[in-house]
Order: sequence, then structure tokens, then C-alpha cells
Amino acid sequence: MVNRDQIESFMKNFPSQALILTMEPEDLGQHMLKYMMRGQAETNRFNFMQMVYPGQIAERFMEAWGWLEREGFIAHRPNDINGHGFFVTRAGQRVAQSANFNCVEVGIDVSGRARPYHHELGEAHVRPRGVRHGRLPRL
Repeated sequence: MVNRDQIESFMKNFPSQALILTMEPEDLGQHMLKYMMRGQAETNRFNFMQMVYPGQIAERFMEAWGWLEREGFIAHRPNDINGHGFFVTRAGQRVAQSANFNCVEVGIDVSGRARPYHHELGEAHVRPRGVRHGRLPRL
């Protein structure tokens, strides 16, 4: 069982709770994929979910996890008898390292929804450049 300090420390890798509640799965999924690309990142779904705030925040993370899996950016680890172990796929690695993958900051637009902010463009976009209908480009 994890304690509150461990959860607080883990959640520093992601936007604030208020922003997470307004984000679409593909937007939060980008932050999750960026986190998963780090060495020693937690990619066991059960263990990962133990480290996030419960309730609606956990539900938002599960939606984003499902998006990452559906898009083929993460996949089940081979020989994982419990089915909770995942890894970042080659497609996920390419997308996370591409110029079109930019989740630097997230701000709130006038409708109260989260929007990524692109410093190089000086403006907010609903999706990173190249994303159509919630899907990142296949590279």
C-alpha cells in the first residue's frame, strides 16, 4: 500500500488535478507516455494506478491508459501472467520523440477545457500539431 507522500511525489509528473479533470484522454495520455519513456518509470498498470489520486482522477488516467493502448503506443509485456505489465512500443517511442509530440504546458481556455500551449507558436491548440480526431500521426 502506498502512502500519501508517495502519491504526491508521483503526481508531480503530471498536470494539476484541476487540469486533469478537464483534459481529454489523448491529452493526458501524452503526459503519461512522456513519463513512461523515462528510465525506471512505472509501467505496470496496477502499480501505476496505486500511485494516482483515487476517484475521478484515477478514472481520467484509466481513460488515457486505454487510449495509449488502443493507439498502439503501449502494449502488454510478453509472458506477464497477470496482464498488468506494459511497455512503450516502437510506435510509442517514435511518437514521443517526434516534433509533433508536444505536451509542454497545459492551460485552460475560456470554455474551461484544458488546452496544450505551444511556446514556439505562441498560441494554444486543442491538439498537438498533426493530430486529427484525437489520434497522433503514425510515423
